[in-house]
Amino acid sequence: HVDRGVKTGHKIDFRGEGDQMPGVLPGDVQFEIEQKPHSRFQRKDDDLFYHAEIDLLTALAGGTIYIEHLDDRWLTVSIFPGDPITPGTRTPFF
Repeated sequence: HVDRGVKTGHKIDFRGEGDQMPGVLPGDVQFEIEQKPHSRFQRKDDDLFYHAEIDLLTALAGGTIYIEHLDDRWLTVSIFPGDPITPGTRTPFF
């Protein structure tokens, strides 16, 4: 099991889980996490960023966009009328 949010370089040790043979003390196994780029999300520290293309009408008049999360859930992000979004705006969602 690897906990969520571990960063590149984090090491996970499995003590005594190496080669196991009768009469031989098993060694340790160590894994080192390497984060690879993702096609939809960017990680900055403990935050995930998603770049969404929003049409002008939705940005000005409001609407809803849907984002597929890493665990295949679909997140709904509401843009409220009268609260225009400008280019480069970062909006937290949970």
